[in-house]
Amino acid sequence: MDFDAFAIEASDELGRKIKMPLENALCWGCNGEGTRALHGLEVTDLCREDPDFAEDYFRGHYDTVCDVCAGAKVRKIVNEDALDADVLKLWRQWLDNAAEAAAERAAEIRAGC
Repeated sequence: MDFDAFAIEASDELGRKIKMPLENALCWGCNGEGTRALHGLEVTDLCREDPDFAEDYFRGHYDTVCDVCAGAKVRKIVNEDALDADVLKLWRQWLDNAAEAAAERAAEIRAGC
């Protein structure tokens, strides 16, 4: 697939080029904030001897740039409402196949492969 600012171009099973229009959507990783909280902290980390640590944490002092949108606050997604029924079916099939492949890969990693 070739990504650009306005559409994703893909091929169907017959090799025909299909352009799928994109739209902006709020980033799911940061909810449109552009940053994410420091992950992996335990409650005990917030109760350290340093009383300012928890306060700084909740003020966002330790936040990092969102790794999903790279701070852009939005992501480009396929505008499914603009697709005709046949292309929408192909798109959803592609999404299902991609999710299945990701789940298989995750299972392989858990198994140590």
